[in-house]
Amino acid sequence: MSFSTGTSSSRGRKKDNVPEPQNSITVAQEFATRVVQARIQQRRRNNADSHFSGTKLGGRTTPKKMIVGGFVRSFKFEYIRGRTIAQGTMRIEDGSGDFDEVDVTAVILKPDEAEDGVVAQRIVEETQKLADYSHAIVEAYFSAYCEQIKRWVVVYEKFDGYFHENTDGFEFFKDAEKTELTESWMNTIRKFIEVLSFARVRKVFHHGLSKKSSYVVSSGAVKLINVARHTGRWLVTQDIKDLSKYFMEDEFFGAAASDDWRSLDCLLNSGAMTSDHWDTNVLGHPLLLGSADAKLGSYELAEIFMWSHMTGQERLEYSNAMYFLLDRYQGHKIKDYYINDPNRALYDRIYNLGAYNNSIYCDIVQFVRNLRLHHEEHTLALKLDSWSNEFIVEEITKLFRGVMSMAYSVAHVPRNEWKKLHKKHVTLPY
Repeated sequence: MSFSTGTSSSRGRKKDNVPEPQNSITVAQEFATRVVQARIQQRRRNNADSHFSGTKLGGRTTPKKMIVGGFVRSFKFEYIRGRTIAQGTMRIEDGSGDFDEVDVTAVILKPDEAEDGVVAQRIVEETQKLADYSHAIVEAYFSAYCEQIKRWVVVYEKFDGYFHENTDGFEFFKDAEKTELTESWMNTIRKFIEVLSFARVRKVFHHGLSKKSSYVVSSGAVKLINVARHTGRWLVTQDIKDLSKYFMEDEFFGAAASDDWRSLDCLLNSGAMTSDHWDTNVLGHPLLLGSADAKLGSYELAEIFMWSHMTGQERLEYSNAMYFLLDRYQGHKIKDYYINDPNRALYDRIYNLGAYNNSIYCDIVQFVRNLRLHHEEHTLALKLDSWSNEFIVEEITKLFRGVMSMAYSVAHVPRNEWKKLHKKHVTLPY
């Protein structure tokens, strides 16, 4: 279904008994001068056969209903000078003549970027191409020119504000060692990857994912806005690189201090992002997997790659690539990491199953493989309690933080890029 702006020149009315805020202008927008098509298809909302409204949960608006069509007869918002977003409402008339008032948020474009409405309309049109992913992108309803403030605006479904102004309660890592994302962020980043994959198929490019203004809080979740607000010569991998840059450079996340995130960043900035299955490879990274079974499966992929798809010389090159990205393990032996561990007796048994070489990185991958495959028989022999997959993942993370994530990433980076990871002045160990 679609809805359109009306053609009358009368103004919308302000709500009764709502005072005008200090130092602000309450804008009652004249009806737009042209019909704006806004496809609203397959919205993932509750009560999909009714209109959109919201209730407050924890101070945030939670969508419960959705617009299925009608005419936008007026809209208004409270404009505060210097702010780039404003909260407001729009008044919709359906086909039966009934009216409904819907909460919206307006994004106010700068005068020097509006291009006489071209930019605002482009944002709406490109955002609507991604309507099936409204769980990751805020839906844009229409664009219009506001005479009173002399600005073009894009009217979105209601959101609470920019994420960087609303970070309370959005912890990024679950643990102090930064080895695991919180469940909410893991799911959010997976949604971002999914929508970028679909956008690439539709030839929709965001062009601004490294900017803080592209991320907002909507219904208690972090979502994207400003699709196609910026333009220019663009590579198909630029959006995914900008997404990684945003998380790496914003101090709130602390991602640059995480071995596991830096391994993901390595993958996101590699030539692997040009492949047909780039999204599958990213979503299979250990940091973006929630269950222990899935994490062990990703470790297995790195093991298979190392032992089934490489010659001895290539394994050394693989080790050099991991060394450059995670150099603190160089110069150590496997036993250094468990010599004082309460489970040393078990680890000695696991260690003795392997044939090791001079690369600590390949040795760790081999040790993890033997632990994954043979822990049960050796815990039984030592009369220990059986280890769950969750406990195995915890032990691997404790002993070799970041290594298996890095092994996974480097395994998916094209081999001809491994040497590009090395700085020229670095003396490689292998």
